[in-house]
Amino acid sequence: RNIGPNSISVDVHDTFTGGNEVAHVMTLTTTFPAGHRASVKGVFTYALNDQGKIQRLRGYWDMSDIKLGS
Repeated sequence: RNIGPNSISVDVHDTFTGGNEVAHVMTLTTTFPAGHRASVKGVFTYALNDQGKIQRLRGYWDMSDIKLGS
């Protein structure tokens, strides 16, 4: 419920592909209604099915790397 109505920006730093799988190194930043922001850099992986739809999505980051600000 906390993240749903918030805006999210994605900054992709690097992309790796192999077959039907993709890994992105990226920073996600969300802005809350009061203007506060939280961002984290991580690795996010996707696997697509034969129809090209996302079948699996995973994200990896260190909670201590989350940056909070306004």
